Amino acid sequence: MYTLLALSTIFSFLISNFNDKRRKYKFPLFVFYGIPLLLFVLTYALRDGWCQDFSIYQDVYNHKNLYQGKYEFLFSSLFDFCKQIKFSFNSVLFILSSIFILGFFYFSKQFRPYIGIIYTILFTLTITFIANNIRFSTASGFIFASLPFLQEKKWLPFSILSVCAVLFHSATTLLIGIILLFYFFNPFKKLYVLISFYILSLFISAEILGLQFINLFSLIGNIGFSSDLTIMAYIQDESVTERYFAGERIELGAQAFSFFNKATTFIFNIWSLYLGWNLVRKKNKHDITLYFNLYALSVILEHPSMGFELMLRIATFFKLFASVIWVLIIQDLYKRKKFLLTIIFILFIILNFYRALNFLFSNYDLTYIL
Repeated sequence: MYTLLALSTIFSFLISNFNDKRRKYKFPLFVFYGIPLLLFVLTYALRDGWCQDFSIYQDVYNHKNLYQGKYEFLFSSLFDFCKQIKFSFNSVLFILSSIFILGFFYFSKQFRPYIGIIYTILFTLTITFIANNIRFSTASGFIFASLPFLQEKKWLPFSILSVCAVLFHSATTLLIGIILLFYFFNPFKKLYVLISFYILSLFISAEILGLQFINLFSLIGNIGFSSDLTIMAYIQDESVTERYFAGERIELGAQAFSFFNKATTFIFNIWSLYLGWNLVRKKNKHDITLYFNLYALSVILEHPSMGFELMLRIATFFKLFASVIWVLIIQDLYKRKKFLLTIIFILFIILNFYRALNFLFSNYDLTYIL
C-alpha cells in the first residue's frame, strides 16, 4: 500500500507538471499541485509507528506534562494547542508535514517550469528525513519558505521565518548561519577546490568530526541550547560514544556500507558536482549558485556524517537542494542533446530512491500505512 501511495504521489507531480506547462503557467499553482501535495502530506500523516520519531513525539503529545520546558517554544505551543482542541496525533503529523512540504513549495515557486519534477525528486530524498526527523524537518520548512525573501533581500520576512525555525528546533541556527555565509561568500568558485574538499572528506571519519562538534556544541549548550544539540545524552557511556561516531548505528542499514554503494555514490557525486559547477558557471545566477553550493556542502559532509546523527540531519537538509540542482542538470543535458547521459543521470536518481525504499522496507512494516 505504501508503494502505491509513493507511486501515486510521484506520477501526480509529473502529470501536474505536464498540465501546468501545457497551460503555459496561467493558472494558480494549487490548481495543478493541490492533489499531489495532499498525497505527499498523507504519506507522512497516516503512518503509524514508522521510524523512531513517531513513538518519541507521540509520547510527548500524550504526556506533555512530563516534557514541560524540554522543547522549543513554537513546537511546544503547537502541541499544546492541538491537545486542547483534541486533535489526534496523526492530525498533528499532518500539520507538521504540511509546514515542511508547503514551505518547500513556496521555495520552489522560483522554478515554476520544473516544480513537478523538483517535487518528484524531493519525494525520493525525504523518505526518511520527514519521517525520522519530525521536529527538525518541520523547522526546515520555515527555512525553505524564507529563501525567496533572502534572494529578494526582503530581510524582515526572512528574519521572521528564520526565528520561527529556531523556535521550532534550535539546531537550525547553524543551518541559517551557513546559508547566510554562502549567500555572501562563494566557497566553491573553483572546481579543483570543490573536488579536493570532497576527496578529503572521504578520509575524515565520523569519530573525528563528532569529537570536534562535541566541543563546539558543548560550548554553545552552555549559553542555552537544548541538550540534543550538544549531544550530551550520548557522551556518558564511552562505548556508546565510540559506536555512535564510528558510523555503526544499526538504523543506517548494513547495505549503506557495501562496496557497490560506495563506488556508485562516489561516481555520481563527482559527476553531479562537475555538472552542477559547470551549470553555475554558465548561468551565472546568484540563486542557483547559492543552492548549488549548499548541495555541494551536503556531498562533502555525507561520508563523515555517517553514524553521526546531528550532522547526518544537517547533511540531509542541504542535500534537499539537490532536487533543484539535479533538475537543472537534467534539463541542461537534454537541451544539449546528451540523451544517453540524461538517461544515465536519471537512473542514478532512481537507484538512490530504491536504496531509500529498501532501507524502509527492511526496517519497518509499512503494509498498514493506509
